[in-house]
Amino acid sequence: MRSISNKFDKPGIGFLFFPEHVSSSVVETARRTGVKAIFDLTGIDPTASAGVLLQANTTPHAVELKLSADALFNPAVPDFLRRTNVTTIWVELHEALVPDTGALLEQISGLSDEFVIIPILASVPLIRDIIENHPEIKIIALKGNEASGFVGSETLFVLYAAVREMIQDREEAPCLAIYIAPNEELMRLAFEEGARFVICEGNEAGGHVGHYTTLTWAQVVLDLKLRSPALFEGRRIILAGGVCNRETAFMAAMLGADAVQMGTAYLAVSDIIETGSLSPLYQKMILQAEPGSTIITGEATGLRVRSLKTQTIDAICSLERDFVSKKEDEASFRRKIETLSAGSLCVAARGVNRSDGSVLDEAMCIEQGQFMSGAAAGTIKRVKSVRELHMELARGPLTALIKCCETALSTLQL
Repeated sequence: MRSISNKFDKPGIGFLFFPEHVSSSVVETARRTGVKAIFDLTGIDPTASAGVLLQANTTPHAVELKLSADALFNPAVPDFLRRTNVTTIWVELHEALVPDTGALLEQISGLSDEFVIIPILASVPLIRDIIENHPEIKIIALKGNEASGFVGSETLFVLYAAVREMIQDREEAPCLAIYIAPNEELMRLAFEEGARFVICEGNEAGGHVGHYTTLTWAQVVLDLKLRSPALFEGRRIILAGGVCNRETAFMAAMLGADAVQMGTAYLAVSDIIETGSLSPLYQKMILQAEPGSTIITGEATGLRVRSLKTQTIDAICSLERDFVSKKEDEASFRRKIETLSAGSLCVAARGVNRSDGSVLDEAMCIEQGQFMSGAAAGTIKRVKSVRELHMELARGPLTALIKCCETALSTLQL
């Protein structure tokens, strides 16, 4: 997200939900945890959802909506937004979806006196048009071609660099971006292009990962700080990968991290099941995992992903071995990998077939799903609420870690 006005210069966190997930429990969780629940109503007439949104007790501080471009031209929508107490709207602004982008920008400008309309952009020319000709549009969202759905030709980082270049001579607040860097080259590039926050993610993390472990990556960063201290002036390092509790967060701080990023730990909180954001099976798989239950696939494709070991992952590993040993040609290999992988995360996280929306039983989900997870899954054995997790991170005991440090110091002195 990029703010051109100081009024919107604070970063925030939002989670996207489908219409069927509109409920008071989701809204209350968003309100209690300080995040945004963004309900995607692009596929339906939004005004038909007024009743369920009112029942969910929506508030501007907890709920935002994603609407289609056509919906913004519906004369009934402004009144619908006033009734439901929603003031922030997200809308995809892509040439393939919006034939007349100029008309849509004018419509957004006209609504901006009363509502915050955030266009989601993947085109540098459209970004330039907004910055130069539509100052009333205060916020834009950048969508790189790494994302799913309709995207442009540029990566998120290229879009960010383009925005920074456009606004560097303006008085308004600069763009605040947090960039994930798996190696030194990308971290240097991010800093040189003006990023102030970089997530250094070790390959213990879940999902897409690089080659360094968190410990090795932290040591690389520390060495680089000693060799090039000017590069880090005014910059902050966020360490990720294997951080799941107070003790591992403390270790990250000892390695020089200014902050930490956690992902797998939140897959084991009660809130994520209560709000319908994750299938109970996915959480059960995380809790039942043992140390060593995850594996990295994608070496053969150059897209490394850490997941729990399942039948799907076993099949992917077998295909990769056949490809490396020349038993499978590249075209056939990529076709089979795509067949195995497409929609597999949706199967795991939602328990549904993405192609037709049919509900799958647990056995089928385990067989077809890809349960992305960090290596820390083997150490997480208990469900907590988000509040309990945060309290533990802030106030939990460090007795065992301190004892280990004291023992190590005593050994060194001997």
